Amino acid sequence: MTIVEHLVEFRRRFIAVVLCFFLVFCITLLFARELYAYLTRGFDKPLLVLGPNDILWIYINLASLMAFTVTLPFTTYQIWQFVKPGLRDNEARAVFAYIPATFVCFVLDVFLNIHDFPPGQFPEFSITRNDTVRYSLS
Repeated sequence: MTIVEHLVEFRRRFIAVVLCFFLVFCITLLFARELYAYLTRGFDKPLLVLGPNDILWIYINLASLMAFTVTLPFTTYQIWQFVKPGLRDNEARAVFAYIPATFVCFVLDVFLNIHDFPPGQFPEFSITRNDTVRYSLS
């Protein structure tokens, strides 16, 4: 491939990622109020909002975070499809060894740091007095 073909391929994939992010952002912005209520449901007192634009800023940040989280697999796939033609077969197979290892490290990190969640934030993972994790599926 020539440099121009590479740039055209990159532009096509970049536009796809940006469109996906924008679409997910718009959808999550519609549900930002429910997401905000879900994340703050365990607090004893309501959070203080000082001005009319503060809640809008909170909703935009929540929607951005959710859009980034939801579009991350699609973005990773697009990056992989862009890089893969430039790799040899053994290099492409070596990358797949890192995918399960990354997932295992992520899950291990979540379970080792479960006690760092703020109280009331995730009642599904509430900690009892003897520091054991209690799972409630209600």
